[in-house]
Amino acid sequence: MVTGQSYMTSSRPIFELKNTTYKLSIQLNLNGFSFCIVNSKEEIIASEDYFSNEYVLSEQELYTKITTAFNTKPELQAKFEKVVITYTNELYSFVPKDLFDAKHKELYFKFSIKTLATDLICDDELKSASIVNLFIPYVNINNYLLDHFNQFNFHHHSAVLVDYILSKKSTENSTGLYLYFHSQHFDIIAIKEGELLLCNTYNQHSKEDVLYYLLFVIEQLGYSPETVYVELLNLVPDEYFGLLYTYIRNINKTSKPFTNLIHHLALHI
Repeated sequence: MVTGQSYMTSSRPIFELKNTTYKLSIQLNLNGFSFCIVNSKEEIIASEDYFSNEYVLSEQELYTKITTAFNTKPELQAKFEKVVITYTNELYSFVPKDLFDAKHKELYFKFSIKTLATDLICDDELKSASIVNLFIPYVNINNYLLDHFNQFNFHHHSAVLVDYILSKKSTENSTGLYLYFHSQHFDIIAIKEGELLLCNTYNQHSKEDVLYYLLFVIEQLGYSPETVYVELLNLVPDEYFGLLYTYIRNINKTSKPFTNLIHHLALHI
């Protein structure tokens, strides 16, 4: 979501707190967080977005916002049969499974991400390819949520998106570029003949930033702006699409856009 505006599907929770058929998805990054609650019919009954375009939070500030939400929102006190946490940040790397050594995870970040001795590096194998996704969650928040729920699954947004694209595109466009927009950054995922070429995250504060990085990736991969297939996976302002279409002819909006695609995908893992 480019604008960072808040959304809510219901002004008040409309469910019994003791019901155990609800599922909860939480998405976290240093621009804020969002949560989404669905019922047994996969209907969204509560959804709020606290992402901001204005500033980047510290991990402690994000922790405070999370704990405040859990202390003040009755819908978050429900009993959930499934809880999924999705981390959305630039602290990730994809490694072919054949080259992965679980004893030396920090080496895969050596030339791209500065890590600390206290960092927890997690690994998550993709379902759609023989690839391991390494990522760094926010440990304090993870510990808080573990105390709150006792058990939950957590993933990185990049793995969630890549799994979705590889499985979805195996029968559609098997070569192309796919863009997903967050509040202050966006992802470019490139696949070729059904295999992952790259997944990178870029900062963006304007439509010109998006155009610059997209044209850069197209050039680096040796594609032509006139022919390469490009798909926008979530809703973007018309002026974004208009500028991109000026330079990239085969650009498409996804046929079934989800306002909260990450939540939708996370709850179906």
